[in-house]
Amino acid sequence: MGKRRFLRLFLLLLALVIGEEGFAQKRPEGKTSIQKKTSKKKEKETVFWLDGGDNWPILSEEKDREVVEGQKQKMELIRQTFSRNGLVLYESEHFLYLTDAPPRIAKECVEYLERMHVRLREIFGLPETCRVWYGKGMVVAFLQQSHFQQFEAHFFQTQNTFSEALGLAHLMGDGNVLISLYYGDISQVRLRWRFIATLVHEMTHGFVHRYQSPKSLPLWLDEGMADYIAGQIVPACPEVKNKQREALSVMRRSYSVGGMMGATTRLEPWQYGVASGLVDFLLRKDARAFPVFLQKIKAGLPWPQALAETYRGTPEQLLRAFGQENRLPRLDF
Repeated sequence: MGKRRFLRLFLLLLALVIGEEGFAQKRPEGKTSIQKKTSKKKEKETVFWLDGGDNWPILSEEKDREVVEGQKQKMELIRQTFSRNGLVLYESEHFLYLTDAPPRIAKECVEYLERMHVRLREIFGLPETCRVWYGKGMVVAFLQQSHFQQFEAHFFQTQNTFSEALGLAHLMGDGNVLISLYYGDISQVRLRWRFIATLVHEMTHGFVHRYQSPKSLPLWLDEGMADYIAGQIVPACPEVKNKQREALSVMRRSYSVGGMMGATTRLEPWQYGVASGLVDFLLRKDARAFPVFLQKIKAGLPWPQALAETYRGTPEQLLRAFGQENRLPRLDF
């Protein structure tokens, strides 16, 4: 049986099991969110994960301090390796930021990262005391593209793989997250906003990597989440909205998302607009269900099953409802 036919049969079976109400109405009120099921004692312990899979260990305060000191040593090694760049390390509550940019620009970027952290914590219903990061999220940001590429070649051997990338998220198996990127011409306001949006986008990947377990989200959801947060935190950058407008234009011609929901390696540029639009749609439909949806995926459930258990709908019903909201009655995979 072909994969496409198998997927359609699977979706039809899900539809029969959960019914056709799907995304037509909100879920009934009740104790369905992890936050409501969690006791006050659990809130203080910041244990919000669903059981299942291999969850990230929760570090003690002592171990957390030890990890941060190790990360600072790694940043010092990078600083010494690129000593002629005059890199300076900035530290905030959740991030270590190594850069050769002027202090005003560097501090502005760190501030936006902290705003991102607060917004993600709100979306996932995590208390302030919850330590998501393994130590702290790390950033190495260069003014020049050539220095960024030299850094990648020296430390990650990616010189021939992502030559056109503005930034890269290195999500490591031990829990460390390091984002590397370059500013471009920061004298142009438009490019500075683009840089900060890229920074937020890539670090959102890091937050999602560290959320509950190393289990990956489907590509459309991971990229959609990263672009959605970038648009929320950096509204002065128009790129997220532009991609959403382009996506609507393509979908209105094709009545399709171009296989986006089954993609595993890359999305087309316009598909980022579809992905962020779907994340926005899910959050507006039921903000309490969204973190539970992600938790179930992170606990090991296939995402269509996680969608059915939290939003009471199939992927087919999700696309239909999203399409109808955008005056596309026949939106398909």
